[in-house]
Amino acid sequence: MHDIVRWRRLIAATPARLRIEQLIADRVAEALRPVAAAPVDDFVEGALSDLALRCTGRDR
Repeated sequence: MHDIVRWRRLIAATPARLRIEQLIADRVAEALRPVAAAPVDDFVEGALSDLALRCTGRDR
């Protein structure tokens, strides 16, 4: 447990958290591009997009 606390503090004290958040956002945007281009109706596109955002959303 001590190691987890140490790593959390280290990540919080550096720009690592911001970088990780940006990497996640970039990958979500990249994953949503094919969904937007897919030949599906708006309901399906919205559901898939919503699912991707819910799965990658976190408390910050």
